[in-house]
Amino acid sequence: CVPTPAAGDKYALAFVVPMHTPGLKLICRPSYELAAGVMGSPFDYPLSSRFDENDAIFILDEALIPWEYVLFYGGDEEPLQQLLGAGMESRYCFHGCTRLAVKLDFIAGLLLKAIDMKGVNEFPGVQVQVGEVIAWRSLFWGLSDAMAQMAQPAQGGTVLPNKAYAMAYRVMMSMAYPKIKEFIEDILVSSLIYQPSGIQDFQSSELRP
Repeated sequence: CVPTPAAGDKYALAFVVPMHTPGLKLICRPSYELAAGVMGSPFDYPLSSRFDENDAIFILDEALIPWEYVLFYGGDEEPLQQLLGAGMESRYCFHGCTRLAVKLDFIAGLLLKAIDMKGVNEFPGVQVQVGEVIAWRSLFWGLSDAMAQMAQPAQGGTVLPNKAYAMAYRVMMSMAYPKIKEFIEDILVSSLIYQPSGIQDFQSSELRP
């Protein structure tokens, strides 16, 4: 879908375009996966080496879109109703919430390991902060479960993730990530700097006990 200016419904547009279309261009950001392969190994970069999603700027430079690929063009309420009727909001929120919950599983586990290595796991203040990280993790798993288990009827006998919980995810996720990042930096402080260059360091006979 192409964003439209206010009172510009006649410009509402959505279409499908094959990736080999002449004039279609992608300007990609640096690849985390490539950096992981050059700088280390999958052991050193377990997520970015496997699950990189390479964002890009999408450009159509004098590209011809055949009419059979156009979903809608112009109109008033029709484009919006088509978009909402397809359940796009609920679907991408369900995906985003579940993905975030999985990430927080990983982050919470790393944080627990880090405070144990740092020797601060018995400090009451640290326990409070770690507890809040785990609470955020549980919140997003709860929202993900609620979206699935309380799904709402949709067209053709299908169901969509519960929209109320989907919208709750949109509100809470923007609060959670900065807060969790703040907790990690506050707890681990300079420990975040002392990282080996790669797994090869641990395989060196000169460095091993």
